[in-house]
Amino acid sequence: MPLLLLLSVLLFSPTDIDWTKAQSEATQLLQELIRIDTTNPPGNELAAAHHIQKVLDAEGIETRILDVAPGRANLYARIKGDGSKRPLILLSH
Repeated sequence: MPLLLLLSVLLFSPTDIDWTKAQSEATQLLQELIRIDTTNPPGNELAAAHHIQKVLDAEGIETRILDVAPGRANLYARIKGDGSKRPLILLSH
């Protein structure tokens, strides 16, 4: 899952990261996500949102699922800053 890899880059210095482990984890998480059938129609993003939510919750990242229709959902996740830097949004479609 490139999101976790990107968050690692943003939150830690490059020397603090075990890149081999990060690559392996990203690959595994991406494979898990791809296995979830979100084919449109009907979409069923809710299953993928729950999967990502579980991963982020395990890392202590605040999450919320916003239901937009049966089986259709968006996942909102937030890492609070201290206000010293500009906010960043990562958006996927």
